[in-house]
Amino acid sequence: MSAPAGWHPDPYGRFAKRYWDGQQWTEHVVTGDERQQVDPMGTSTAIPFATPESAQTTRRQPDGDGGASPGHGFAATSSAVDPGGAPATAPARPDGGGFWGLLARMAPDSRTRPDPTLPIVLSGLGGVLAGGGIAALVIGDSSTRAKVVIAGVVITALCLVVRLSVPRPAEVRSAAIGGGIVGLAVLAAGIVGDGFTDNDWVPAAVIAALFLAAWALPGFFGRTVMLGIGTFAVVAAVAAAIDNDPVDPDARSVNVDVPFFDRIGNQGYVFMVLGAALMGLVYLLDRRGFRGTATGLVAAGLSSTGLGLAALVTEFGETGGPILSVMVGGLVCFVGSNGARRATTWTGALITAVAVAALVANLLEPASSGEVGLVGLLSAAALVAVSVVAARRRAARQPADPAVPAG
Repeated sequence: MSAPAGWHPDPYGRFAKRYWDGQQWTEHVVTGDERQQVDPMGTSTAIPFATPESAQTTRRQPDGDGGASPGHGFAATSSAVDPGGAPATAPARPDGGGFWGLLARMAPDSRTRPDPTLPIVLSGLGGVLAGGGIAALVIGDSSTRAKVVIAGVVITALCLVVRLSVPRPAEVRSAAIGGGIVGLAVLAAGIVGDGFTDNDWVPAAVIAALFLAAWALPGFFGRTVMLGIGTFAVVAAVAAAIDNDPVDPDARSVNVDVPFFDRIGNQGYVFMVLGAALMGLVYLLDRRGFRGTATGLVAAGLSSTGLGLAALVTEFGETGGPILSVMVGGLVCFVGSNGARRATTWTGALITAVAVAALVANLLEPASSGEVGLVGLLSAAALVAVSVVAARRRAARQPADPAVPAG
């Protein structure tokens, strides 16, 4: 017989409780402070099924990469026993080709968000310093392109050996990641040299190629920091290729005869458009359960949209600039709240709040402290009103939540 419907410890470990409708787990959850809400990930099949009898609170334990792996609870096994005694089959993991297949093969790193500890972070920074020290020793006082390339190869090779042959301790493997970042950066500098001074996009393209290859190949396979650096380098390369100098449009390495871009300058629009696209990809990845990979792209998306906003906000004028900022902040806040990403959500909310205040101030042009206070009150009222309306519309689109039992 199936267990009766009710609230039980969340078998996915994302919330305190999850509602079991008598047949399956639902998206209705309760947080630690007894607030009921809907899981942004829904009832994602990314994590093996569990049932009320086998669900228990688990702790994410650091694995050999300094990331997070399932503890000894329900998620440590590929199947669980249901209330009737029949085994529940874990959902099949997609392992086909293409982007989604690659992410599936990177599990659990692609699905779980990194949860680094202080020793892991310090070890990673130590690896960065060690990589810089090795580079200084190899290159010496007389720097040549060959020495820089050799230094990059040596550092990267040493870090790959550690990553591929040393399963423990996690701190050593974290240091190898930090050193690998330095090694790849030094290698990129040696490859580029002084031969591409007329093509500003080439250095960024080389960095992108090296870091994305590292992310997809053994050694640094699935490391989100490699994905983040490589993705941002792609955006920088595209921006540099379209417009080498945003101040002087005649300095472009690639001429783009598009009035929309010519109106202000290509680089700001490129950063803005590609940054927004990255945030959209983060949203999609979170919805499909690839939260680890999405974490690697969040930093690149935020950096890109931030640079684009900084380049364009003054060009749009006193009214258009704040409106653009509200749009960007709203996008960032939406993506962050969808994936339960606190830093991203707060970043978007802060951008939105500042932009709303700037817009109201530009419209009222306050000349006294009283008028400044009025700007603050009107801005606050606008933010609260929009939030209330958005919350009600969202609640209207969702099915009625089951009641939380007393006690």
